[in-house]
Amino acid sequence: KTGEKLGKVLIKLGYVTESQILEALEFQLGIPHVDLQKYYIDPDVAKLIPEAVAKRHTIIPIKKDEDGILVAMADPLNIFALDDVRIITKQNVKPLIASEGSILKAIDRIYGREQAEKAVQDFKKEFQSESQEELPDEILEEVQNAPA
Repeated sequence: KTGEKLGKVLIKLGYVTESQILEALEFQLGIPHVDLQKYYIDPDVAKLIPEAVAKRHTIIPIKKDEDGILVAMADPLNIFALDDVRIITKQNVKPLIASEGSILKAIDRIYGREQAEKAVQDFKKEFQSESQEELPDEILEEVQNAPA
């Protein structure tokens, strides 16, 4: 009645743990699950997908190899997500199951780092332009006030 997936409801009610659901899905679907807290996510691979797409589908690309791109997904049967990744990356997509929470944390970590780096660069540019504007006046003032 709630529209939520059965696994989420069972976790909320305390009947199963999230890891038990992931293991059951792995067994049922034949798709491996991955613990993103223990797995290195290549930021360059993750950023092949725009942040908005990653959040919309709750996915994060984690590794690229000769066979394609490994994508951690909360719902590995989401055909729209698989198609979006395939179209954007022009790569074969291999889904892995991961918890929704761990994917969202990874998205925040990967794309949040990018936003923080951009903010630092913007600050540096702004600081440098302000410094360059003020510098000639400061030099002029020092020259005028210098003892002769």
